[in-house]
Amino acid sequence: MINTSGTRYSLGPWSENVYVFRGWQDFLKKNTLLKFENFFELNGNVVDINKRSVVHRITFGESTDVFYLKVHENYTRKDISTFFKRIPVVQIELENLMYYGRCRLDALEPVATGWQYEKKTGRGFLLLQDLTGFKSLQKWLSDTDFGHNKLLLQKMTNNLADMVSTIHENGLAHTDLYSWHIFMKRVGDDFICQPIDLERTEKSGKWLFSQWFMQRKQARDLAVLFLTVPWPLVSATGRLRFFLRYRNHPRLTKNDKRLIRLILKIAKRLGKRSKFKPFGIGERFTSSL
Repeated sequence: MINTSGTRYSLGPWSENVYVFRGWQDFLKKNTLLKFENFFELNGNVVDINKRSVVHRITFGESTDVFYLKVHENYTRKDISTFFKRIPVVQIELENLMYYGRCRLDALEPVATGWQYEKKTGRGFLLLQDLTGFKSLQKWLSDTDFGHNKLLLQKMTNNLADMVSTIHENGLAHTDLYSWHIFMKRVGDDFICQPIDLERTEKSGKWLFSQWFMQRKQARDLAVLFLTVPWPLVSATGRLRFFLRYRNHPRLTKNDKRLIRLILKIAKRLGKRSKFKPFGIGERFTSSL
C-alpha cells in the first residue's frame, strides 16, 4: 500500500488490484469502474504515447470534467533507488506524488490506481483529474499580453523559484523540470505552482556520495528550466532574480557562482538537443563556455 502519511490524500482498496482515493468512490460506481479491467476499456484521445506508456484524455458522459488515464504495459524499474527490486513505475509515480504532497505541492487530484504485476510483466494505470484553471509555464509565457505585464511576470518568477526551492530543500530532484511540466494557476496577483510527470523524480539517499549526486541532479533541474524559458522574454536579469530568490540570497555568494557555473555547464551539453532550440537561450548563453 502507498504511504500517504503527512499528505491530504487517503488511499484505500476498491477491488482486486485497484485502489481508490478518498471522495471518489461514488464517481467510480457511477461510471462502472468497478474492476481492474474496466479502466483498460476506457476510450479517450491519446495525448502522449511511447512503447510502454499511453496517456488518454477522457471525459465521462455529458460532464465537461476532464481526466487523464495513464496506462503502463510491462513498465517497471529496478535499480539502486528501488533497492534492486523490480517495481511498477505507476507505483513509483504515485509514491513520488506523495513526496510532493508532503511538500504541500498537492494540487494534483488522483482518482484511482492499480497494477497487476508478476516477475517481469504486468500492467498498471493511474487516473487523475485535470488541473482545472492551470496552464503550463510554457503556455503562460507564450501569451504575449502576459509576457508584457512585468509585475505579474515577477510574481510568477517568485512563485516558481519558491516551488523549485521547496522541491530541492526536501531532498528531491524532478529530473524533467521542463517548462511544459510545470503548471500554474493565477490566484489574484499570485500563482499556485504544481509540477507534473513525477515518475522520474529522485530522492536523496543515505549512501556514500548520494548528496553529491543529488546536487548535480538538482542543478540539472535548473538547467532544463533555464533552457525551456524563452529568450528574450525572460531576460538575463530576470533569470538572475529567479536564482537569487531560489537561493534566498540578496546577492551572489561564492557558492552561488559555483552552482551557476555547474548549471551552465549542464545547459551547454543539453542545449544542443533539438527540443531546446525553439527557446533561443541555449546557444546564446552557453556557446562561449
